[in-house]
Amino acid sequence: MERITKDEQRIDIAEILREGKGAEKIQFVVEQWHDKDFPKEISERGFEKLWDPDSFPEKVGEPDLGEFLEKRRRNFHALADACRMYYTGYIISDPFGKDETKRVTWQQQMLQEYGEKFHSFQRQIKLRLGPITGVLGLFRSLVDNLNTLNIHTEESDKVRALFDELPSVNTFRSTPDDPLTYTNMSYERKLEIVRKIDSVAARFLALVTQEAAPEQKVQGQEVQGEQEEKKVPEQV
Repeated sequence: MERITKDEQRIDIAEILREGKGAEKIQFVVEQWHDKDFPKEISERGFEKLWDPDSFPEKVGEPDLGEFLEKRRRNFHALADACRMYYTGYIISDPFGKDETKRVTWQQQMLQEYGEKFHSFQRQIKLRLGPITGVLGLFRSLVDNLNTLNIHTEESDKVRALFDELPSVNTFRSTPDDPLTYTNMSYERKLEIVRKIDSVAARFLALVTQEAAPEQKVQGQEVQGEQEEKKVPEQV
């Protein structure tokens, strides 16, 4: 892995986009809804049976039991990481409209110029399918594991309730002619979905860090309930 220099560490992609200093000197609207993060320490309370050897008597003595249990534990923490990245991510709008060719060309130029810094930034864009399906997939895996083991604790039941609020994964399947799939939705409808996932991510983080969600501003409104929509161009 290449070492990141101090100059590279100081690169702020969001600021570069806002100021139009990147490829082709295009200026973007870049919004970060939350500037305060949750604590880094994650509580496993209420979920311990997911990686307790006693939960898998049929696997006792098998050589891969330890790796199996550790993978389940990593997946739990991976969901917390995905929610944290989503919660602190960005809403980006650009002047490309529906011209995907220009957008892709610009993205390639940015990758060539800024490399991993820009690639990491792309993973924090809330409207992109990758970050969205990452959160949904890890939530689904956690709930499936809780149900398989019939785990019912205060914390696990709260996770089930949060999962029920998330949109169906079918919403994000690639169906070119279906207006109900994510890629064919209006920008305003996509924002509604983003706000819902953002809210669920915040409440999951509050649960596993045992800290109330900080009050933040979203487009001039507090992050509670529905926020007033702001009309902006198509997203990156």
